[in-house]
Amino acid sequence: MAEQNHLASTEWVDIVNENNEVIAQSSREQMRAQCLRHRATYIVVHDGMGKILVQRRTETKDFHPGMLDATAGGVVQADEQLLESARREAEEELGIAGVPFADHGQFYYEDKFCRVWGSLFSCVSTGRSPCRKKRSARCAG
Repeated sequence: MAEQNHLASTEWVDIVNENNEVIAQSSREQMRAQCLRHRATYIVVHDGMGKILVQRRTETKDFHPGMLDATAGGVVQADEQLLESARREAEEELGIAGVPFADHGQFYYEDKFCRVWGSLFSCVSTGRSPCRKKRSARCAG
């Protein structure tokens, strides 16, 4: 029963090749442990008046915990579309929903810790500051 609960709570991600084509799926844990190439979204959130949101990552993150992050976003889940992932992450992390997103394209990044195809998006949040929605978020201009 414990194994079934673990499998149900496992986050699955698409593994991609050097051409950003899906070649497999793995658990997020395995992807990190084996430095497998995957996809992630990065969302720059600004207020339309020159300030961008900078957030502090929680201490429980599996990648760079507690560090400042100039973008919201995260790992794209298995079978998830890129824009869908960006919208999900913005809502989960910052409470931002129902705003248009601009797509700024894709890029590849690799170092000894990570191999990722990133998709860059941006959005404007002109309502109440998302910085107040999460204790881990901070704004900078």
